[in-house]
Amino acid sequence: MKKALAVLTLVMVVMLLCPIATLADDGEDGGESDNASATVDLTVTVVVPTPPSSGEGGGEPTYTITTNLLGSEQIKNISYTGEVLQTIEATSPDGSFSITLPKGSTALGPDGKRLQTLNVNIYEDPPDSPEGVNIIGLPYDFQPNGATFQDPPMVLTWHYDPDTLGDTPEESLVLAYYDDDAKVWVELECEVDTENNTITAKVTHFIIFAILGKLPPPPPTPAEFVVSDLAISPVEVYTGELVSIRVMVANTGGQSGSCNVTLKINGAVEDVKEVTISAGLSKEVAFSVSKTEADTYGIDVNGLTGSFTVKEKPMPPEPANLIVSSLAITPSEVYVGEPVYVWLLVSNTGEESGSCEVSFKINGAVEEIKELTLSPGSSEKVGITITRDVPGTYVVDVNGLTGSFTVKEKQEVVPPGFNWPLTFGIITAIIIIGLLIYFLVKRRRKHSASSGNTGVEK
Repeated sequence: MKKALAVLTLVMVVMLLCPIATLADDGEDGGESDNASATVDLTVTVVVPTPPSSGEGGGEPTYTITTNLLGSEQIKNISYTGEVLQTIEATSPDGSFSITLPKGSTALGPDGKRLQTLNVNIYEDPPDSPEGVNIIGLPYDFQPNGATFQDPPMVLTWHYDPDTLGDTPEESLVLAYYDDDAKVWVELECEVDTENNTITAKVTHFIIFAILGKLPPPPPTPAEFVVSDLAISPVEVYTGELVSIRVMVANTGGQSGSCNVTLKINGAVEDVKEVTISAGLSKEVAFSVSKTEADTYGIDVNGLTGSFTVKEKPMPPEPANLIVSSLAITPSEVYVGEPVYVWLLVSNTGEESGSCEVSFKINGAVEEIKELTLSPGSSEKVGITITRDVPGTYVVDVNGLTGSFTVKEKQEVVPPGFNWPLTFGIITAIIIIGLLIYFLVKRRRKHSASSGNTGVEK
């Protein structure tokens, strides 16, 4: 079976500092130690077999890594996905620094693919260490930055010379990496073997690593206390109500200690509290007081001053009292289907807001319920419209106020016909009256004429 081979070359250049030296001057001989460096070339050749063609047997491709470390040749296996199939170990020429990549670890580059190149160099211009911390020796810069080693991680082991530590105690030594984004050194979980003078840590990524040593702290200063932030709440209360008085006490010294916090009211000691506070920490101290006499009271807490006022407690307000009145039913008599409006007045005679339900009942059955809320001293008119299709008298009850209305059957009104007898009688009467008037007038004229003739003859 023919296979195509792809060869990738991975070159690891490890620049290791032989004697580890502190950045600080020794202070005794005033000279500087000479730092030597060694270059370790680790050439890894990865042979990529061509997967078997369709129809042939075979399993997952395997990759062989050939390493040459200071003339010591090693052949290790790794999978295509970056899984280390055999433990890889590398040590500096003087044995002061070593790395171990255990079998089963997954080595990936920043792009998430199998690592292609790996370089370890001395970082000769390291970032500043935190205050009170020394960098022991020089850091190592592992490239490419962002390469990862997982499950299990890579093991780093440093050997240090205790004679180069100066005032730095061995127990304070740690391995740390520099977080370039946050611009801080981050301590790793590590194990310090003071008997064999080694520090061991497990790492999961490539970045700048170094040994850090914490300098012994200076002798602590005595406890010193500062009282601040006086707070009085509330500043105005009624007799018998509590007033909260709080201050913040800070220990600005270098040792834990205790102090008394004294509360004075109108110059007289009201309360004393003893507090114990660790160095550099603060604690809130609170007092609660109440007074039965109306007055303004002066406060003094370790020199901080303030005041609060006590007033006579007012009479409690009258609770809400909602009453109903002025029931009105209009109209009181309707025909079937015509509306009747029922309403009344609800008033709150109390000194607090209150709510009530207004229940409209017709013949004992609830017709409708309305809920309303009234502020003190206010009134509101509440009503409903009712229609009934059955004639009768209906009794209305609204929260105990009663009344009634009557519903009548509608009667059809037939327009009257023409009354001929009446009309004939009226016409006849008019004619008779006219005739009577005519004859009376005629008779009077005749009588007048006869009287005139008689006078002439005489």
